[in-house]
Amino acid sequence: MAVATVNILLTLRAFHLAVNTGINNVANYIAPVNCFIYDRKNFYTNDPSLSLVNKNERCTVKCPRFRNVTLTYNIKPVYPWSQEVNYNVLCTGCDPDLAGIKNQIQLQVIYCMGGDYDNRFYEIEAATEDGRKGYSTVFVEAEFKECFTGRLSAAAGPGHIKFDNVEINEGLSYNNITGVFTAKRNGFYNFYLTARTRTSRYTKMELRRNGVVAGSITNDVLVEHGWEVEDGATAILLDLTKGDQITVYANGTLQDGSTMSCFSLRTLMEEPPVVFYATVPEGKMVDADMFEFLVYDNVHIDTAQRFMDNTNYSIPSDGLYVISVTTSFHEEAIHGSYVDFRFKSLRYSQLKIPARTSNSFTFIMRYNESDLIGNKLFSLYEASLSNETSIAVFKYFNLHETDVSAVTVKQSSFQVHCEEFCNPMSQGIVFEDFDSSFDAETGVFTAKRSDAYVISVNLFGTQVDTTFEIVINGVATDVIVSDGPDDDYFVNDSKIVLIKYLHSGDSVELRMKGWTFHYSLLSIWTLTS
Repeated sequence: MAVATVNILLTLRAFHLAVNTGINNVANYIAPVNCFIYDRKNFYTNDPSLSLVNKNERCTVKCPRFRNVTLTYNIKPVYPWSQEVNYNVLCTGCDPDLAGIKNQIQLQVIYCMGGDYDNRFYEIEAATEDGRKGYSTVFVEAEFKECFTGRLSAAAGPGHIKFDNVEINEGLSYNNITGVFTAKRNGFYNFYLTARTRTSRYTKMELRRNGVVAGSITNDVLVEHGWEVEDGATAILLDLTKGDQITVYANGTLQDGSTMSCFSLRTLMEEPPVVFYATVPEGKMVDADMFEFLVYDNVHIDTAQRFMDNTNYSIPSDGLYVISVTTSFHEEAIHGSYVDFRFKSLRYSQLKIPARTSNSFTFIMRYNESDLIGNKLFSLYEASLSNETSIAVFKYFNLHETDVSAVTVKQSSFQVHCEEFCNPMSQGIVFEDFDSSFDAETGVFTAKRSDAYVISVNLFGTQVDTTFEIVINGVATDVIVSDGPDDDYFVNDSKIVLIKYLHSGDSVELRMKGWTFHYSLLSIWTLTS
């Protein structure tokens, strides 16, 4: 068949469809412009949005966890005089029915559930008999998500800790029979430990990678001063290789409610990912009665090389970032931390004998390029730090991404007293609200779609017997007790980071009974876009 000048329009659109997982309100996902590829010398189009030349490098269509991506090829060559012609189509990776002599191709659907089997090439070529052709090479990259929350339903330790109550285990990376978490891919993983102890001094909860201690949190419960309960917590960022094994050990007894939560950082962010993690050496001294940026001597991960003088991390690009700061003193301490101009935390104790005190908080916030993150630390007394003092920063979402929910809110009143359970986040100060459906008046978060969510609570209760609850759909799922010495004006911080699966419309709120200061913080975000 002889052919003359031909118009061929190659369009490739990628958009989300809800799969059988209860996901609602799924927005469209548009593929990058350079997925539209054709040869201008051979084919003519008046569509200015298309790229202008054939390219050998692949175009990546990103497929978030629990989404379908539909690749739509609409190829229809037409003579200027509206005479239709046939052409030959080759489509590597496509359904065989889409190849052969055609006058139009319409669509090809790829289901992206998040396994390695979803990562594949789709290469389409449309050619006339005289050899003129256009083509598009596409790589569908599926997000593979691993996330886990496990807790103890009864006291355990000393020794190897196995979390018998597994709430979520996407990726099936954790084996609750062996108590081993095995990384399913190369990448960065964020681990959160919460150690609940009673009556035992110096109980250390260790996270071990392939048998070697990678981080820990230590509780120091002073029973002789009426201090019975402590919740110590920390965040540990690791660069894992597929097959690395993570275990948890304790040198004392951990009480029921002790937890480990973790998730792998997203693979669909820019390359290289923006990840930073640093600690201080054991025994590092801080001066008394001074606010100064803490120097972190041990930099473990800094992919963007933006840590300046080991004190301040300079944000490399706009986005939503997750920040975790843990400060652990060997002695009594009254200390506070400024992460940036918006966020301040406090740990207050007037104990008159040496006692380990620690403070930890985790939240998500929007930052712009060149914003500075650091721990501007104040200590009323000269004191030494433990090597459990750490800072972690990583970018989790780009600002243009769809289907992202994130909120960070702080208690607004200086002090709240509730005889019965109330929500301290009602009328709260909202630091970040990225399309989250958070009601600032009531302090209630509502899930916009079904997904795994991170729920981070950082609680500052005064004196004794302050009880906090995480409440989902009216039911208390987690109870946290803040405790301190009977004879001391004491602010005790309790903290926990959990990954929970929420369905569209589920409500989440924080309730408390007792006294709390305004440093209490709630942060919630989705694990996928």
